[in-house]
Amino acid sequence: MEENKKFTVGKLISFIICLIGIGLCVLVGVMSIVDADGEISDIVWTEKALDEYRNNPDGFRVEYYKAYEDHYFTEDGYFSVSKIRYMPTVSQWQMTVRYNKSTIENLNYDYGLKLDTEDDNFTFALVDNTGKLYTDFEYRKTVKGRYTYYRIVVEDLSVIKLDEVGIRIYFTKDIKDGEYPEKSLAELPMYNSQMPRNEYKFKKELPEDDKPDKDLLPASELLK
Repeated sequence: MEENKKFTVGKLISFIICLIGIGLCVLVGVMSIVDADGEISDIVWTEKALDEYRNNPDGFRVEYYKAYEDHYFTEDGYFSVSKIRYMPTVSQWQMTVRYNKSTIENLNYDYGLKLDTEDDNFTFALVDNTGKLYTDFEYRKTVKGRYTYYRIVVEDLSVIKLDEVGIRIYFTKDIKDGEYPEKSLAELPMYNSQMPRNEYKFKKELPEDDKPDKDLLPASELLK
């Protein structure tokens, strides 16, 4: 009986060790798909921004807004925006839009569509409080697990005279000859003049080779 007890305790210990090992593997897997790497959340260094930093490193600033630092979701939960950065010296915005494969599945059901999860089904535009759209941007697309991420860069949009800035999401199929419909699929807030701006410590994200990012694509690629 004593030998059986020792064997049972030993098996229990082995089982616990196996559970810990499985848990660590799951944790590593989860960490590999969250938006914590450079493709998804780090600053994208365009030539304009990098030149400005080189010319005036002490005066170059990057700002962020705590309210939208983590994922800010649409009411239906289909889309989120996060990691919003604003460079006041070059009037440049950067943000990450994320959606899940279930978003495509739900939209197919909601609208009777046949969207493919692998396609570029959406395009984006910033909008200010006057209703003006800013449709010119560059982007980097990353797919991790069930999530698709678009890191978006918009140039020449200063907030000096604006009260609000948001991002709209459109079906690419709804954009005809460069015309955007009045109603978007979704809209998420990014900036409000009443919100405090916080300084973002960006130097850890400066390019190691001192060269601008070259892998960005123009917005027109999404509309092909």
